[in-house]
Amino acid sequence: MSTPDARRGSPDNIGSGNKNSFPLRFETFSPGTEGVVQEHAANFPIILAQQMPINATAEIQVQVDGQEYPVQLVKSQASPYTVSVGFRAGEFMMDAHVLQMADLSSFFGSYNAPFLEDLSSSATAVSFEVITKINDEHFLPFRAARFLPWALNVLEPYNITHVVTMWEPDSDNHSAFYNVFNRTNDRVSAARATWSYARLTELGCDLNPKIGISNLPGAKPSPYGYPSTVVTSAYTTGRKSR
Repeated sequence: MSTPDARRGSPDNIGSGNKNSFPLRFETFSPGTEGVVQEHAANFPIILAQQMPINATAEIQVQVDGQEYPVQLVKSQASPYTVSVGFRAGEFMMDAHVLQMADLSSFFGSYNAPFLEDLSSSATAVSFEVITKINDEHFLPFRAARFLPWALNVLEPYNITHVVTMWEPDSDNHSAFYNVFNRTNDRVSAARATWSYARLTELGCDLNPKIGISNLPGAKPSPYGYPSTVVTSAYTTGRKSR
């Protein structure tokens, strides 16, 4: 997201040029694991991720069904983000980006984002950028449904008040949205059919009914024949702005 399964450019200095090593101390949290995260990357201890300094990278191993996968945990700053935290493995990624209200306009650029008028000047939002599958190949250590709550917990000190999303034509969310929107012309009903809605409402977030649709000139058409557009939306987390 900017939404789960959105394939967008990422900040240049995330995962590159920030090789400050972060020493891991798993023993306190997972005795006997020898620094190996079990089952999926989002089982990495939340408190360790919070303690990790900005612009640092931790090399970890994630064990799935007896096989170990090398994964990077990266925490960084890159405009317009206040901070970004997430996991990388080649082209696969699960990132969470924190944005202050002053940065949201530049984040959405020329895309229609009508919900911004409902956000207070002290709002703090998070956007998710997740690629767990490429050409039908799923990277087993990365589970988006587990990453979302993990990231919100890691970023708890930033007082996240909103989650913002941006769905592009090659994403599953975009396809699910248009599958309903083309039949109903109802943006809210269409948004409720998406993976993002299901996962975020499970976490107690509420959808803002002001959903934006913008044309995406020059974009490759959706593989499912849906319009080349960007769909934007926002959710409240239930936390109040400070």
